[in-house]
Amino acid sequence: FLILRDNEQREHYVYTVTEVVSVRWNDPNGVAYLRPSDTAIVTLVTCEGAFDRDANNYSNRRIVVAEMTDIVPFTDEAG
Repeated sequence: FLILRDNEQREHYVYTVTEVVSVRWNDPNGVAYLRPSDTAIVTLVTCEGAFDRDANNYSNRRIVVAEMTDIVPFTDEAG
C-alpha cells in the first residue's frame, strides 16, 4: 500500500501497488509508464543497479505503479 496525505482536503488517498518493474535507463519502453492514465494512479521512479561514475548514472530504473483504491477522511485520532 501507499498512502498520500492531503492536509488541505483532510483526506488520505490509499493506493494499491499494481506493478513493480526494473528497466534499463535507456529502454525506450520505459517511458510508457509515464504516460497519462484513465485511472487515478501514482508512478514512482527511482534509480537502481550499477552506478557508472563516468556517466554519473545508474544502469536501471525501478518503477512502481499504484492505483487509488480508497479515500479516507482524516479523523481527530489519525489526522
